[in-house]
Amino acid sequence: MKLSPKKSMLILLGFLLLALVAGIIGYNSNDDSNIAFVIGSVLAVIGVIFHIATNRCSHCHRYLGRSGFMHNCPHCGEKID
Repeated sequence: MKLSPKKSMLILLGFLLLALVAGIIGYNSNDDSNIAFVIGSVLAVIGVIFHIATNRCSHCHRYLGRSGFMHNCPHCGEKID
């Protein structure tokens, strides 16, 4: 899947936001079931895995890391699209 690093980061933040909302709902519910916590955890893990799989340089295809929005790849020095 071809995705820019900025879009990958935004999708990760979306998954983490959904996980946070699920955790808050689970915390505020009077139910003893942990289904909201489980759903939130699964969403967070999916978001992180998706980010690791798609946050890559379009030239050398190496992982760009967690340092946020960069202008050049730290491995090959090419401009990031």
